[in-house]
Amino acid sequence: MPSQDSKAHKEMAVFIVAGEDSGDLHAANLIRQLKQLRPEARLEGFGGDRMAQAGCFLHANITHMSSMGVSFLAHVYSFLGLIFKFYRILQRQPPDVLVLIDFPGFNFILARLARFKRVPVVYYICPQIWAWAPWRRRKILRLTQLLLVILPFEETLYRQPLGRQTPPPRKVIYVGHPLGDALAEQPAAEKLAAELRQSFHLGEEVRVIGIFPGSRRHEIEGILPIFRKTVEKLALDPERHRLVVSCCRRDFRPLIERAFQGFPTAVEIVEGSAYPLMAACRLALVASGTATLELAFFQKPMVVLYKVGRLAHRVFRWISTSPFICLVNILGGREIVPESITSRDNSSEQAERVRALLEDTPERRQCLAELSRLKTEIFRPGASLKAAKTLLGFLEGRG
Repeated sequence: MPSQDSKAHKEMAVFIVAGEDSGDLHAANLIRQLKQLRPEARLEGFGGDRMAQAGCFLHANITHMSSMGVSFLAHVYSFLGLIFKFYRILQRQPPDVLVLIDFPGFNFILARLARFKRVPVVYYICPQIWAWAPWRRRKILRLTQLLLVILPFEETLYRQPLGRQTPPPRKVIYVGHPLGDALAEQPAAEKLAAELRQSFHLGEEVRVIGIFPGSRRHEIEGILPIFRKTVEKLALDPERHRLVVSCCRRDFRPLIERAFQGFPTAVEIVEGSAYPLMAACRLALVASGTATLELAFFQKPMVVLYKVGRLAHRVFRWISTSPFICLVNILGGREIVPESITSRDNSSEQAERVRALLEDTPERRQCLAELSRLKTEIFRPGASLKAAKTLLGFLEGRG
């Protein structure tokens, strides 16, 4: 007769939801660790290709929906279909736990449904509410039983009492940033850089300026005109410098081509993985997001921009609980790389910041020293394994 413990292992079912490319990557690494620890566990969810390749049964591929701007409104019927599909899953064969990765608007709805059906909810990689919606902390605490946070200060943030109405979750555990696991699997930076230089026939003497405009259509449309004007103001030497733009999705390529139409010097576009460009570039212009941390891993000075509308700009400054928008500066506790949140064309300011970091200046040397310090503190492999062990321990503790 099988033991109670083995029976629990056989019946363990985990439903994981990741709605963006970065979430898909981190979910895939979590899934691999869960499969190693519990090969017999049933892993299913909504996500992307990486999750499927890691061994998760996908009820729907949803990562393409996050790239179209106001994603819920752009895909309202698709999301309603997914919500009903999830509810049917809860009725037919409910999982032992729902694991949510960022993507708050959609995931909050699924969390409410799971809570209604008495399925515990775990948030892994919480939304960055400390930057844009601190009042949502109460909602996250109310909907979850376990938080697996990836930024050190988030543990303190979620442990702070909210009063009698909303008790804290049973556990808030800092597991580390999963980028350390993803980046540890990459080839050496020298090999990645050589790969990009060979593909565009660039000699070692050519200084590559990388542009990383984000992973959403509205980000690209809003930020690329500013990046173009910024680079135009630098008056770069076409023999000495080359501009290369990262394109995370093939259908975004026309947006990038239109943005740089008529540009005085050659502009290359690299599709797919941004890591070869990150390894090869001397400096980056980047939209605020996960890419800033990836560039920090490759020790690249960068100028960070977050473009919003005028009203959103005022609201952001009013509600934000962080003095910074860039994760590099937030984790470093000071401005390691220049950043700005703007609702206007600030290309003149951006150009001065780029110029200070492009040449061998004291500002560049200081930035490189700070990035080196941050890399040793943040990018330690093992976050995905710790998250998987903590999740399984939580489930076993519930019986």
